[in-house]
Amino acid sequence: MTWTRLEDTFAEDPVLESAGPLASWLHVAALCYSNRNLTDGFVPRDRVRRLTAINDPDEHAEQLVNVGAWQRVDGGFRIVHHLEFQPTADSVRHKRKLNSERQRRWRERDKKSGRYVDASSSASTDTSSNASPDPLRKGGSRARAIPRRSTPRCSAPDCHNGWLGEDAEGRPIPCPTCRPGAAESVAARESA
Repeated sequence: MTWTRLEDTFAEDPVLESAGPLASWLHVAALCYSNRNLTDGFVPRDRVRRLTAINDPDEHAEQLVNVGAWQRVDGGFRIVHHLEFQPTADSVRHKRKLNSERQRRWRERDKKSGRYVDASSSASTDTSSNASPDPLRKGGSRARAIPRRSTPRCSAPDCHNGWLGEDAEGRPIPCPTCRPGAAESVAARESA
């Protein structure tokens, strides 16, 4: 998803005030269309008619051309005004590629650690040879999220990423071997 950026003085912009409120709304809808479809400000002529539910959108598009907010180009219009605040199609594609790579590395890391949740099926897959029950899951569904900490591999046989499982009320039980002070917190919790 992309975002359309408008400065906080947009409503008082003299160029758009001279075009009128309906033309200004058409301008906003066109900016949104351009950002969503990564057209770098190009809006096809036939698309202008479907951007908003205003009467006579072609007339308002001409008003935007007359005040200098848009330019006529082959096949439609090019947005000129406020385009400098919008991300370019290349920058959006680049960010999406970086995000995709980051997510792929994150999933690979989870696969290697033995904890991978397939988002398409929401099923947890444990690839480790010494699988223990997941303290984050209760009855096959996700209990409450426990913040991940980078803890070294523990020598306790029932420890799974610093947790021993859940108590009778479904609260996570920290491993006293790899989480210093865990025994005191469990004792304080039980005495309360």
